[in-house]
Amino acid sequence: MDITLKSKYRSGLVDQEISQTILPKLLEAGAKELTLILLKVMFDSKVVEERCDAKITEAAKESTLDLLRAMFGAESVNHEIITDVETYEPKSVNREITYMQENSLRDALKEHGESIAQLCGIHAANVALEQIRIVIAGGVTSFDRIQLVRTEPSDAHRESYAELLVGFVSRVLQFAQPTIIAQILEDLLQVPQTIIRRIALTAVTHHYGDLKQMFWEWKGNPLEEVSLKPELYQLIQTNCTEFKESEIEQILDWVELAQYTAIFAKDDETRSKAAAYRKREWLSALLETGNENVIAAYEKYQKINPAKIENPGSLSNIEIWAGSTSPLTVEKMSAMSNVQIAKYLANFKEPEIVIRKSDPTEEGLAKTLNECVTATPQRFTDNLQPFQDVRNFYQNWLLHGFLAAWRNKKEFDWAALLEYIHQLLLSKRFWTEQHDAHSNYRQWTLLVIADLITSGTVDDRHAFDAQLLPLTEQILLVLVEVVKPSPPTLENLPDVPPNSDKGKVFSAMVNYSLRFARINKDPEQRIRWSHAIKADFTKRLDRSVEPSFEFSYTLGVYLLNLLHLDEEWVMHNLSRIFPQQDELNWQAAFSGYLLDRRIYEDIYSLFKTHGHYRKALNTNFAGDEVIEALVDHICIGWVQDWETLDDDTSLIYQLIKSGDPKLLSAIVHFFLEQGDELRENSEPEKMKAYDQVKAKIKPAWGVLFEELSKNSELVEYQEVLGPLSGWLGLIDTVDVEVLNWVKESIRHINKPSGYYITISRVIKALLKHVSKTPDAVAEIYRQIPQRVLTDLQTEEDDIKKTVRILYNHKYTDVADKICEQFGKGGVYFLRPIYDEHQR
Repeated sequence: MDITLKSKYRSGLVDQEISQTILPKLLEAGAKELTLILLKVMFDSKVVEERCDAKITEAAKESTLDLLRAMFGAESVNHEIITDVETYEPKSVNREITYMQENSLRDALKEHGESIAQLCGIHAANVALEQIRIVIAGGVTSFDRIQLVRTEPSDAHRESYAELLVGFVSRVLQFAQPTIIAQILEDLLQVPQTIIRRIALTAVTHHYGDLKQMFWEWKGNPLEEVSLKPELYQLIQTNCTEFKESEIEQILDWVELAQYTAIFAKDDETRSKAAAYRKREWLSALLETGNENVIAAYEKYQKINPAKIENPGSLSNIEIWAGSTSPLTVEKMSAMSNVQIAKYLANFKEPEIVIRKSDPTEEGLAKTLNECVTATPQRFTDNLQPFQDVRNFYQNWLLHGFLAAWRNKKEFDWAALLEYIHQLLLSKRFWTEQHDAHSNYRQWTLLVIADLITSGTVDDRHAFDAQLLPLTEQILLVLVEVVKPSPPTLENLPDVPPNSDKGKVFSAMVNYSLRFARINKDPEQRIRWSHAIKADFTKRLDRSVEPSFEFSYTLGVYLLNLLHLDEEWVMHNLSRIFPQQDELNWQAAFSGYLLDRRIYEDIYSLFKTHGHYRKALNTNFAGDEVIEALVDHICIGWVQDWETLDDDTSLIYQLIKSGDPKLLSAIVHFFLEQGDELRENSEPEKMKAYDQVKAKIKPAWGVLFEELSKNSELVEYQEVLGPLSGWLGLIDTVDVEVLNWVKESIRHINKPSGYYITISRVIKALLKHVSKTPDAVAEIYRQIPQRVLTDLQTEEDDIKKTVRILYNHKYTDVADKICEQFGKGGVYFLRPIYDEHQR
């Protein structure tokens, strides 16, 4: 599912399948580990660098200054608060892009967030927290724009990806038992990432009765932690009626002693007003207490600065609108004719300065157009001619509306739409409109056309009429010539077909060809695609004609489809599709083939015979997903007995003996994921596949352990040994060899990515084995590092069951030692069981 989201065109169908079918079924079945794996896939994203323009005009400065003057007095605000910028320079910013569509992610979390929290507990929060750390490490600043950490989904606005992650963690912590999360919150309050500390504070607010010491034992003055202001204000305001008199006095001291910065103040009087305003703001959180000292202090500072407190507790007391507002409602636009709408689009001009929510924008207007088209696409296809002359900007939003409508299973006149597109491509105006490099709406319009063709051909149950295929082909042959390729890079190759520019066009051409083949079905015909598309692809096999990596990647990722369309063409051109002498294009093509993940013995053998897999093992691929896919191919080959471990020329032998920690880690996770996927499945084929996987575990474990142990002093190898201990759940018996492997591996469990899932796997495996091999289980427990014991509180139930079984089997001494081990580590949930069995 992870690769499907990342490596296929994102039609939205996969996202819907996850949120509406797969996730509910996993939750209903109580499949905790699989839910956590799916959750990681859902939250996954990539960070991309984008260029933006930073420009501050005199009008914008004056508008902002007006707001500040209203708060602090007309004469109090220094004009130099905002830097004078005569010109601007393009700046680079990092932005996160989700693999799962945000709408689908938002709906899934809103519908199933509580169920996920109840099933997976703190493990679910850890998955989201890890993703937050990854995104922040990528230089993304979207978390800094979150005004308040919320635990409930918002109905007032559509939460961003960052807000969804933060809100999900907060909800999980809200449902958690305070005793379980106490130490976790203590740790989170110390991390460098501000948003994680804000999440922890929100959890303290919800569990104030049990966790209030975390607030009252704060080192220093918490009110000076400016970045934590919203959550600190919320904590104080929400719980103030429970404060003791001494605690209220403590906050009053904090208010008085805090340092309040006023960078815009030009004199002492202005600084005094600013400090009074901030002190009143904090005091307002305590007004509900009715405390005389609070009221007196509030009134004192009100006399110094009586300005109304705007948005108390917010990061910024000046609310500057960063969204988009339409000058027309959906209802008003829907009442207009297409001619009237097109005329309105042509004439509308947004204000030079957009700072308030009430300021209408072109983007807001375009979004309204998009909503109207999405809701009622047929009325727009009734007369598309007026939209020939609107700007590319609006044409892009118009076509996106048709794309959304089709994905929502709404019907419209495809003949009219394709003719509109065809005429658009013939229009001189369309090609002469000027764009800057960072908002090329003409290029983006071409790309949504490719997406529309893909959506209209990919599924015969929901496809446009076959009579429109010739016109569609004409459009595609124009697109493939005019769409510019993405910059030549092998980085992020898994994203090429769905997200790169020319990759979208090549994907549309393949999907069109498959639709063409299904319509013109002839069992005797070996060439199933159109002559024109075949000729175009053949021409581009000459990399001097088509040097883009997108084309090479497309050939690889759609290889099986191309074999269906024309096996003879593929076999004749195999060395040109996968040109081993052209390293970069070979990498692109073979990466695409690997990431398709569909593996057949004849294709596997073909590539093995021609040395492609062997070359891949010695290639430094840019993306980890490609490496994981390569390992998956070879491991599946071994599970299916296409490879043998005792043959030093076999791919599986060379893979393990490579000694590369990335490759070895991928082997470990392949078998863990296979086990997770197949273990609980009662279908005969799946049960057989599970047995095949289990049969390979012990032989692989021995060779892997030997290879990893050669470098066990190195961190990168320890990070493979730790998760390797999770294989304990894939075997039926813990013999002496397995016991030694686990005891050595478990020592290296630390806190890399996936740490909590490893811990959970090991604890569940120990419960599984305790009745059969209690001595071995006890020995393994004794090897668990003390540094991770506090994190095992989330596995309390399984640990208690294991220890009870040890006591019931008369292994009193070893059970006692385990209880004592946890107690020394500061974890006391085994104490009642221990006391129960003392005489």
